[in-house]
Amino acid sequence: MKKEAAAAVSMIENIYKYGPLIIWGAATAILLIYKLDKEFPQITKDLEERESAEMSEEKNV
Repeated sequence: MKKEAAAAVSMIENIYKYGPLIIWGAATAILLIYKLDKEFPQITKDLEERESAEMSEEKNV
């Protein structure tokens, strides 16, 4: 039982040490892959076009 408790404490310590590093590494990798900055101008243009189309439809009705 004592060996199991020591192993559990060791595992908890390792999670506290390395868990944040793993999460930060994964978040960094995702942010490097994510290309929103390149797509954002097209997204805003599409949204503006959609909004203007909806406005013109409301005026015609």
